[in-house]
Amino acid sequence: MRMALAALTCVFVIAQTLQAQQPPPETPTCPFKDPRPDCRTAPKAMYSPNPEYSEYARKKRLRGSVILSLTVQPDGSVADVKVERTLEKSLDAKAIEAVRTWRFEPSMYEGHAIAYPTKVEVTFRLY
Repeated sequence: MRMALAALTCVFVIAQTLQAQQPPPETPTCPFKDPRPDCRTAPKAMYSPNPEYSEYARKKRLRGSVILSLTVQPDGSVADVKVERTLEKSLDAKAIEAVRTWRFEPSMYEGHAIAYPTKVEVTFRLY
């Protein structure tokens, strides 16, 4: 009886050891980089008109990009717009003015629209 109990204990310990050595099953990950561990969908721009050129920038023939950080609200509107990389003061203002009119399909988490901080690039080109 003791021998059977010892053998059963030995088999149990071996089974636990083998189970601990197996890698855990892979879990799905977010399709984009996000510092938060929970997965959500990224917002998508649905309406994004180009910004107007300022007269000063047009005369100087300036071109380039402005990087803006913003928060896409659950209703798809834009809030908290800040300049991350500047181009020229008047063009920065025109970029902010344009982005405030943009509308997004909001970020979703577990079936609910959520606020989502992101960055956008607004490009100015003369044709």
